[in-house]
This record gives sequence, C-alpha cells and structure tokens, in this order.
Amino acid sequence: MIVAARLVVLCLVIALNCGFALVTQQELAKIRSGQSKTTRDVSSLYADKIVPYAKSHAHDMAKVQKALADDSAFDKVCKKYGIQKSQAFPCTFWVSLTGTIKQVDRESRAGKMVIQTADGEKVTVLIGPIIPGTDIRNGYPKISYNDFNNQGDFANLAEALNDEAVKVVKAASDALQPGKRIKVIGAYGTWGGPAAGPTEVTPVALQSPQPGA
Repeated sequence: MIVAARLVVLCLVIALNCGFALVTQQELAKIRSGQSKTTRDVSSLYADKIVPYAKSHAHDMAKVQKALADDSAFDKVCKKYGIQKSQAFPCTFWVSLTGTIKQVDRESRAGKMVIQTADGEKVTVLIGPIIPGTDIRNGYPKISYNDFNNQGDFANLAEALNDEAVKVVKAASDALQPGKRIKVIGAYGTWGGPAAGPTEVTPVALQSPQPGA
C-alpha cells in the first residue's frame, strides 16, 4: 500500500512538472468538442456590443483617408484613429461617410456599392451576399484570439459577424439605389493605407442621412 501511494504521488508530480493540468469531466468534454472558450450569441454580440462601439468610435472617412495619404505616418495614424491588436493583424478603422450612391453591383456574390462623398471621393462598400474579410471582428477590441481553442473557431466568428452585416444590407436594400444618399458606418482594415490596396468598407450600420448632412 505504501509503495502504491508513493507511485501515485510520483505520477502527480511528473504530470505537474510536464505542464499537464487536471480538468473536470465537463471541461474535458468541452475541449473534445472543439467548443470555444468563450461561447457567444453572435447576433447579440453584433447588435448590442459591436454596432454601438462602431458608432461611438467612428471617424470621418475623409479625415482618415487624408491622414493615411502620408504612408510614412501610418503607425501614428493607426494609433490615433484605429485598432491593431498585434503586428499579426492589419489596422482597422471605424469610419463614417455620407454620400450619393453611384453604383450598386448585385451581380457578383461579393457585391459592392460605390458611394461618392461631398468632396468627390469614391468609397467602395461591401454589400454581399458574401462579405469577405475580418474587419468587423478585428475592429472590436474585446475579441481576442486567445478566447478560442483554434484558428478555425476564430475565423468562423469573423464569417458569422459578416453574415450579420449582410442582414443589415438586406434590411436597407430598397434604399440602396443609384442616386440616393446614404450614411454608412463600417470597418476599414489596411496594412498601410490606400497604397496597400483598395479602400473597401464593411458596413455595420446603414441609414438615410439627416437633411443637410
């Protein structure tokens, strides 16, 4: 009996020193199922957390674009206006723009809408039904890769949030016609400003602008 007890203690010491952790049966089942550490109702996350955050942190698109025109100041501009969780992520800017719809492409699955602002600049807004990218997820600071068991779950959240954006677009579909004015609040991710690629905004809110806006 003494020998057996000593063996049990020895095994526990080895396990702890090798980095193993004892888990409950519930935790073990969670790990085996591949369930995220933090489970989320994506619709609630989008509507109750991300959209209000985007609205309160959105900067005028023209101001952001003007600041990004100086590529040498990208890090400074990102720090002032954007969010970059680490060097592994692009900088994401929450932006607000109002303008006239010039073109709506509904033929492609990755549909796009072109808006011309008052200063004559044209901005592309992604409208789906397939919206690629991870800008919405990356733009919300309370979502971390460490909240997930694997990269697949992390990527799935980005896709699910984009699906919520598609619902917003569908709800405003009647207003998305050339010649009409629209206000967009959305996320714009980039590694280095306009020079690094096209300026494409993933919308989280669409609305008719106030008179005079």
